[in-house]
Amino acid sequence: MPICIASSGIGCAGRLQRGDALITTEDFVTVLEVEYRALTGDPITTPLREIFAKTISRFNRENPDHYVAVGVQNSVRRAFESNCFKLEWDLRRIEDVGSRSIA
Repeated sequence: MPICIASSGIGCAGRLQRGDALITTEDFVTVLEVEYRALTGDPITTPLREIFAKTISRFNRENPDHYVAVGVQNSVRRAFESNCFKLEWDLRRIEDVGSRSIA
């Protein structure tokens, strides 16, 4: 399940409607700060925060599909489940039709 950190205050739905990322570089850095403090007991320094931000940005640039894939999988699953519910299909019907129902 995708995580949405609503640091902008507009929430997940607003971010999705605008086409924004659900988790921003800043959100990742915030999580790393919390974990760093939990592990070391020390607050994060400005230089270390900058290193975290650069590393996360580079990773996301080089691997744009890493987190997108989970979102796509969730969307397909929700759409499939929604349509099965609308068609009033039970588990047996879904297993009988299988992937042909998507085509």
